[in-house]
Amino acid sequence: MKKENKIVKVIRYFSLLLVITIGLVSIIGTGGGGGGGGNGSSTAPLPTGEFTKTVTLASDGSWTAPFRNVNNHNQQLYLAGDIDGAGYIQSIELRLDIDTAGCSCPDATIRMGHTSLGGLTLTFANNVQEGKGTLKTVREGAFSVPAGSAGEYFTILLDTPFLYNGVDNLVVEFLVAACDLTVDLRRDSTSLANGTLWVDNLTSLTGTLYTTVLHTKFKFEGGTEATEIDFSAASGAGNGIPFQSTNGKVQLLYGAEVINGSGPVTGIAMRTATAIVTTEESYTYTMRVGHSTLTDLTANFNSNFSDTPVTVADNAVFNVPAGMPAGSYIWIPMPDGSFSYNGTDNLIVEIDVNVSSAGETRLSSITTPNRTRVYGDSGSITATGDDGSQYDISFRFNGAPMDVITVEDHQWGIPFYNGSFRSQFLFDAWQLGTGGPVTGISFRLRNDSVLSDYPSATVVLDHTANTVLSTTFAGNLTNPSTVFTGTLNVTAGLKAGDWVTIPVSGFTYDPTRNLVVEVTQNAGTVINQILSTNTDVPGASGVMNGPRANPAGAGNLGQCDIRISLSK
Repeated sequence: MKKENKIVKVIRYFSLLLVITIGLVSIIGTGGGGGGGGNGSSTAPLPTGEFTKTVTLASDGSWTAPFRNVNNHNQQLYLAGDIDGAGYIQSIELRLDIDTAGCSCPDATIRMGHTSLGGLTLTFANNVQEGKGTLKTVREGAFSVPAGSAGEYFTILLDTPFLYNGVDNLVVEFLVAACDLTVDLRRDSTSLANGTLWVDNLTSLTGTLYTTVLHTKFKFEGGTEATEIDFSAASGAGNGIPFQSTNGKVQLLYGAEVINGSGPVTGIAMRTATAIVTTEESYTYTMRVGHSTLTDLTANFNSNFSDTPVTVADNAVFNVPAGMPAGSYIWIPMPDGSFSYNGTDNLIVEIDVNVSSAGETRLSSITTPNRTRVYGDSGSITATGDDGSQYDISFRFNGAPMDVITVEDHQWGIPFYNGSFRSQFLFDAWQLGTGGPVTGISFRLRNDSVLSDYPSATVVLDHTANTVLSTTFAGNLTNPSTVFTGTLNVTAGLKAGDWVTIPVSGFTYDPTRNLVVEVTQNAGTVINQILSTNTDVPGASGVMNGPRANPAGAGNLGQCDIRISLSK
């Protein structure tokens, strides 16, 4: 299981849209105006993809919470790097340590929340809602653990999927009324200090800390999954094929057992080498994705596919900014299609670079016993080299939004400001990765919300070649689309770390291009701050802001947190 920190088939696409819509109503309230035009989609919606992330760690004992024959309150902490996934969690699975006849519990309430903590404290309330969002109730009511054998997992289906961001750590909280029997679960007691907080009481404010983590599977519907490969021994220098000065072609093979997902893949990200800071590079490439029944690739590129591969990028351009920190994830655009992965065959990612810049972009890789990489000249049919290299890769399955989340705790008062204001935000293609009609733009609160309306607001989206915003607003827009007009509403009761969503329509994002988000609004009664960085972001630096009527504004380094929801 991977330990490095990285970047929910029960419901289908329209059901997921319903969940999102309900979430938007709860955040935005009844205010807001309509955007102009349709969503730009001319094809049928894609189904929702799914994948499972397993946190097993070690196997060294039993744990008798949360399904006990006494009332109990239990919090479990899971590190983002142990989950290695993001998206809608629709169920969790826990593992039996010994055979059980099962049990019945009159009530099992489960809550989930993001946290910045790397270890739980003695007080339940202090471990959640401390700046990373609301603790949400995801199921409640009677629950029965089915009979099962030691080592088996049983499923707890959530009433409401939880949108996990993959960056913050995750707290799962159980409040379980006394069951008729106690069920022994498998746990690890060596990997995470203060991973469990437990008390045999439903009203106690505090509990006892334990070095324990339950073996858990998280079932996601839509989102981003990093493969179940341990890259902790990856060479710091990484590997440059195919993103180097000599044009080339590569095929990379991934087994179904390390993907653990199925459905439409709408994005692919690779991680840069863990000891190399990027230089500014540009590549023109074609990318194909397909199934394979092989465990060792042959020298014939085409014969390695067991079906007809899908061209997801046809002579697209991939720009890498200078200064990306070592070990960064970077999205390789797929502007020409998605690939529907069947979840059982192995998977090949083929990249053919036919135009390259003078430098190279080195990627994190390890060596496997199998022939998992073959490579050769651009456009070739036969590979001239092969080895066991396997690259650190993530797959985005359709159905969840794209998040750009900063690691700094800075704040901006725009766009929810107590003055008439205009602001622009820049985001780079390497941060986003997936194209399609945009249905929502969300900003992440730095403070608990204060009720306020911001009237006469507009939201404009546009593509740009800029990597730094100019000092004139018009200079950053070439073909702007007004996607929202009306009143922006921030409701009371949101916690720091929650998102305020603006529904938009009429703009389709091209994943090969940078994105400008512009918001104008008249004065609200208070400022609701949003989370941001205050330092340069490689390839996408800048926020422009100023009085609404002015053609120019003041530029700032950094970038705000943003969530972009897509309709496919």
